[in-house]
Amino acid sequence: PVTILSGFLGSGKTTLIQYILKSPDHGKRIAVIENEFGEGLAVESMIARDGVDNGSLIDLIELPNGCICCTVKDSLVSTLELLLQRRRDLDYILIECSGMANPGPIASLFWLDEGLSRLRLDGIVTLVDAAHLERQLGATKEAAQQIAYADRILLNKVDLVDEASALRLLNLIRTIHPTAPIRRTQFSAVPDLTWVLDASCFDVDRVKDVDRALNEIEHCSDHSHQHDHGKEATCSICFAHKHTASVSTLAIVEEGSVDLRKLDQWLASLLWPNQDEQDKVLPVEFTDDHGLDSRRFIVQAVHDLWETHPASRELRWDSEEVRDCKVVFIGRNLKKEDLRKGFLSCMLP
Repeated sequence: PVTILSGFLGSGKTTLIQYILKSPDHGKRIAVIENEFGEGLAVESMIARDGVDNGSLIDLIELPNGCICCTVKDSLVSTLELLLQRRRDLDYILIECSGMANPGPIASLFWLDEGLSRLRLDGIVTLVDAAHLERQLGATKEAAQQIAYADRILLNKVDLVDEASALRLLNLIRTIHPTAPIRRTQFSAVPDLTWVLDASCFDVDRVKDVDRALNEIEHCSDHSHQHDHGKEATCSICFAHKHTASVSTLAIVEEGSVDLRKLDQWLASLLWPNQDEQDKVLPVEFTDDHGLDSRRFIVQAVHDLWETHPASRELRWDSEEVRDCKVVFIGRNLKKEDLRKGFLSCMLP
């Protein structure tokens, strides 16, 4: 069985994979395929492996430099075929789409490609970021696509909104997908994993219906306006399969260690530009030992929220290992040189 995990940037997909892999309940040997929108720095895979030591993860493969819904679709097919050949002990496959991916074209591979006939698509599970959904729907079409194709939806991070907001978001999701089962979650925790694994919830006919509906919406340009390939649609309902324009990535690899206090201050100035200075900085665990600490730290940020935590013991630096910092920015109209200079200013001398 294969489950496709979909959701916009920062919705909690990798956290859900972590939760599944750490769970002692399913007893499955799982392979994970992770797709990164930008350059592959193994950042997502390190986060997914963090703290997983129970033998449930038997393979983790990254597909960088594009979305598996379009530019690296062939790579996904060949990766799945290779997994079937080399892993006879495989029980389950999780495919984590990039945050900019439309899951519809990925699902179609399972009935269009004969080489994948041994695989069964169990379902498309979409995670929705409760704190940022309305902003994402207003800015991109991918967020709506991901909801439209879902077999099951996790309204995640509900701890960051009040009850009235949660109900409003549920109604908003229903305007896009009236029938999908929805569960509220915090930190991507799904106590009953049968809701996302071996759920047998994939509906090929419904996916084809969504395809047709989105194609009809795209053709609304015939009566009022034209959308060139790769250009962002101006019609609020046009979210057929074209990536939102102006979204790009910046990847930085820098040898050495970062000063987490400086990084925290920089992120505050970057993400909270209108806050008073005394309110900008959140307390985080940091090290000022100029790289003598063997711990790795993981920093994750989405919109105006971020968190920093030490990685698990298994991911500590080896004494002979060359230490470096890896960071990936994904966003619209990135000021790449400013971001590069800002991050490098946080490095320890």
